[in-house]
Amino acid sequence: MAIGPRSTRIRTNDNVTVIIPNSKLVSENVVNWSYKNDTVRVRIPVLVDHDSDVELVTNLLKESANEHADVESSPPVSVGFIKFDSDGLHFELRAWSKVRFHRPGGLQSDLNYTILAKFREHGIVIPRGETSSGSVAEPTGQYAADDEVGNADTAH
Repeated sequence: MAIGPRSTRIRTNDNVTVIIPNSKLVSENVVNWSYKNDTVRVRIPVLVDHDSDVELVTNLLKESANEHADVESSPPVSVGFIKFDSDGLHFELRAWSKVRFHRPGGLQSDLNYTILAKFREHGIVIPRGETSSGSVAEPTGQYAADDEVGNADTAH
């Protein structure tokens, strides 16, 4: 974190610097995805059925990211088993990229296609809700806007 005469800069855990103009400190944030470093972390939440093999899910998620040319090998890809609840088993894939830092939504999309194919190939199932009996996995995820964000933009 750095406090300057006109702004405050904060680096997030995703290696993204948030610049907060001091005049707007309590009302608006500015996000600059490439400030001093062009490596950003992409996080993809995935929900799978309770009966899923957690080691297999973890390995397939890591494989999906490690096979992508735009994913950095350092820091390494990681998978967190976030929680389990009545919806299912919640995981999060975390990967770093220097190539796609301006368009992280494109990398997330690529990874979701790969994850979906691998899950279907291995019969990993996710819950679809109370009205459905479940289906072959469809990764969930939040997609970043596919806008160029190399310069400071306001956070959404």
